[in-house]
Amino acid sequence: MTDTNLNDDSLELEDKLMTEAIETWLQCRSNLPTKSQVTMQPLMPEHKTTQEIIDDLQPMMPIDAMTVARVMKQHEYSMMTERDGSVKWAIWRDFDFTV
Repeated sequence: MTDTNLNDDSLELEDKLMTEAIETWLQCRSNLPTKSQVTMQPLMPEHKTTQEIIDDLQPMMPIDAMTVARVMKQHEYSMMTERDGSVKWAIWRDFDFTV
């Protein structure tokens, strides 16, 4: 295996780990304002910037902004404008979620 292949394998593993961390973080969140599957109560809005998501995941591993954006779009999350004009991901959280 050449050094280039080692670097490619390392980058692929890094991407897989970042994707897994983001997808795990998304398990108790939804891209739509639906109801909890546990309690049938409405999910609560928890709109976040890409940086806020990165900050949430930082204790696990470094996550880059483009990976967050890619995974959010793959899971059909959309961006929204808050009242103050800031742009955030439209996220609703199930605070009753248990694994």
